[in-house]
Amino acid sequence: MQTKSALATLALAAGATLLAAPAALAQPGTNPYTVDFEAGKTSFGAGSTFHLPARVMIGTDCAPEKASKVKISGIGEIQLNGGSAGVAMGEFAIAKGAKSGKHTMTFTCGTVAYRGEFTVQAPKPPPVTSKPRPSSTPAVPVKPKGAPETGGGGTESGLGGLLAGGGALLAGAALGGWALRRRRDGAQG
Repeated sequence: MQTKSALATLALAAGATLLAAPAALAQPGTNPYTVDFEAGKTSFGAGSTFHLPARVMIGTDCAPEKASKVKISGIGEIQLNGGSAGVAMGEFAIAKGAKSGKHTMTFTCGTVAYRGEFTVQAPKPPPVTSKPRPSSTPAVPVKPKGAPETGGGGTESGLGGLLAGGGALLAGAALGGWALRRRRDGAQG
């Protein structure tokens, strides 16, 4: 019976990730990050410097009914929702205009308090380039030769969407496996 429950949990996590994929695709160039609240410690999966714009996924070992809101200094707070295997999970986005520098993230699960610091790094402005000076000799128009090269028309294959969907499915499977492992560890300990 546990195998059916585990498969159902994994399917739910993968399905939720696929449903979230269009939102992630709507924000091209967003950097993904993960934050885990486990065993009284806060860990940042890809390092504690977030490059903007950023999408941050939060995973906990906390039951949703015991989870507080996650408070992020200078950004706001988010409510975690029940994810697969009865753990609280959530995500939030940090826009390009967010304040650069150190930020604090706090969260409580019952009586256990979590705290972590991370740095927001704004995108670097494009380099300033000088405009070329006009030449003193007038430009002579060039007469085109041959047939016009207009391109091949609509040749998009939609491969980007397939790759993003596959990535989302893998992320959902990994998150479901993580939650299942946490559940098993809790049952054995």
